Amino acid sequence: PLSGGGDGSDLEGLTLEEVRADPVGSRGAIVTWELQKISLERADAGRVEFAAGEPYLLMRPADLGTGRFVYVTIPEGSVQDAQDFAPLERFTVRGRVRAGASPITGGPVIELIEMVRSRGPR
Repeated sequence: PLSGGGDGSDLEGLTLEEVRADPVGSRGAIVTWELQKISLERADAGRVEFAAGEPYLLMRPADLGTGRFVYVTIPEGSVQDAQDFAPLERFTVRGRVRAGASPITGGPVIELIEMVRSRGPR
């Protein structure tokens, strides 16, 4: 599994909809979501919620279909592993909400704590 930093929070277990409904109040919350990988990206200078060049996974909620995005920042040391993930592969992702709503898509940005491949058919 990939892992990043993180130490826990008073806010845990929020759903994607709860984060979207309160993007400011959900900042710092620990969330665990089932997500599908879309692509591995690097932030450009225009992405204010990221450091320039920071690696992230563009993902989507596994059971909500298209049109919703979640950005999962990953440590530089995990980029090589993330390159091997298949498109639409499912993961259970635990992370801390950095931004409840990206200015570009409205999707949350979370900092990776742990990410585990989902097993079995879905």
